[in-house]
Amino acid sequence: MISKVKKFCLSRVFQSHTLIFLLCAFSAMAQSPVVSEFVLESGVRVLHAPRPGSGAVHAAWFIEGESNGIAKYPLVAADMLLAAWFADFDTSGASGFWANVSASGISHGRDIAPDALEDWCRAELVRFSQVLRQDQIDSARRFLQSQRRVPDPMIDLCALVSTRNTSEASEQKNAIEPYSISINDLQVLAGKYVSDGQFLIVLIGDLEESLALKTLNNFFGGLELSDITFPKAMDAPQKDVSKSIPLEERKREIPSESKTEVLVAWQIPPHTNGSWPNLELYAEILAGHPYSRLIRHLVLELGYSNDVQVSVGVQAEGAGNLFVIRADVTDGHTAQEVERVILSEVLSSLHDRLQDEEIIRALHRLDVKQALRLADASGLAQALIHFFENADDWRLSIARASNDINSEPQALANALRAVFHVDSHYSVLAVRDPICSPKNQEEARLVSLLLRKSEGKSSIDPNQRENLIKSTVLLFGLMPGVMRAQLFSLLETETGQ
Repeated sequence: MISKVKKFCLSRVFQSHTLIFLLCAFSAMAQSPVVSEFVLESGVRVLHAPRPGSGAVHAAWFIEGESNGIAKYPLVAADMLLAAWFADFDTSGASGFWANVSASGISHGRDIAPDALEDWCRAELVRFSQVLRQDQIDSARRFLQSQRRVPDPMIDLCALVSTRNTSEASEQKNAIEPYSISINDLQVLAGKYVSDGQFLIVLIGDLEESLALKTLNNFFGGLELSDITFPKAMDAPQKDVSKSIPLEERKREIPSESKTEVLVAWQIPPHTNGSWPNLELYAEILAGHPYSRLIRHLVLELGYSNDVQVSVGVQAEGAGNLFVIRADVTDGHTAQEVERVILSEVLSSLHDRLQDEEIIRALHRLDVKQALRLADASGLAQALIHFFENADDWRLSIARASNDINSEPQALANALRAVFHVDSHYSVLAVRDPICSPKNQEEARLVSLLLRKSEGKSSIDPNQRENLIKSTVLLFGLMPGVMRAQLFSLLETETGQ
């Protein structure tokens, strides 16, 4: 249990952070964004949120894809295209720059000066119609390969859910490396545009509406739009589909080069299903605050983890959306322990009564976080695109987050139980191997001594030897400094160091 002094200090810190958070939120809530929708002569849709006097504009676009392009153009192709398009762009000097690839399409936004809309339109049209050069492709390939050198268990989790088979997941991940996509493939992909109504432009800031629309029509109004084959998100399988999948096919243990982590996921319905507000509320109840259920249990009470995060809507290619709980593992504890606590907390919280007070607090936090997000021009643009892309209704992005939630505890629990089942979760345990990747010099010294001690003992099975070393390192993490020094002294004597 956490000490009273530590509880007091944490409480003071959390209270001060909460106060600042709420003060900012009240200011943000005072002005709800006003968004207008227009359609250009070419069918391009435009969303405009005026902010007169702000002296700034955030401009963004989204290209939605077609489902029949999934097999031919995997997500990595869209990744490469986006990276190639911006290979010559100095992102370090661009304010508010962001770019995103999803299962539904590609999007990008950045800040521009209010008098630079024409320049932005001209630059983006050139970007869409340019003939790609080999140096752009090479730059994009290097960028993507550098990103993949940092292993992320989330990739393994999405692959596991997508294929429902660990070996197939590995084959699929390896089959779509950046080097396997040719410049001709990307040029064909870049040369195709969306059909009517599948191209969206978002402008937020200090622009006079009629002049902005005239400028957009001058540049985008004459586009001849044709089909584009960017992958489009598929609806997630309905509930109970994964019940028949054996546990061993829904769980995977992988090596980690940095730290031990646990990722547990459930497939959730598509955004249009209407259950997402409940899921976002549940994520807030589990880990939206330092005293939320999972953080309180895993971090403050048990000390099994230092960081717990919950994400709603992680996309697994070809398998819809995921509700993902991700937690690291502290020294002296195992990924299996953390996984058991996560599953136990999720299932018990839905079968025991959710508390009215925690639901009300979570609802308030949802509204506050949404207000802060929409107060930022970039955040508002990305929210509009997200709901346009996933729910076919951008208006949902500016509706109060708590509007569509039945906050009665039993009704909420019943709605969530339709998604969360004891035998439908997927787990990835990313376990750091202390033999291959010791976390510090002290651990490296211990592993070296243990390996030396086991040399020449042919009677010990290699797998058994490896497990013994890992178990010793695990226990070493729980030892006080005096016992560690004694262990080192003993091993050095036995190995003649």
